[in-house]
Amino acid sequence: MKQQVIGVIENMSAFPCPTCSETISLFGEGGGAETAKRLSLLVGKDVPILGQIPFSPALRTGGDDGAPIVEADPTSFAAVALFDVAEKIVKRNKSLLGVRLGIST
Repeated sequence: MKQQVIGVIENMSAFPCPTCSETISLFGEGGGAETAKRLSLLVGKDVPILGQIPFSPALRTGGDDGAPIVEADPTSFAAVALFDVAEKIVKRNKSLLGVRLGIST
């Protein structure tokens, strides 16, 4: 089976401080970009960063409790980032979304 790498999603990325709104990077920065760069070299084509999902305890607990953050708190930073990634996957260059398939009946 051949699988294609369509992009990198950086998990536990920087998030806004809940009290002062400054960005906090618990695990450093640039990991997603470095991974995309290395994968691009490995597969011989551009591997973009599809998104950076911010660190969010609510994302984890919602998943554990069966209440995904995109439903429980769709305006949260993590939910918005997940929606953005989903949008990029659906509308990527080689997607068939909106393409007439020319099926005759």
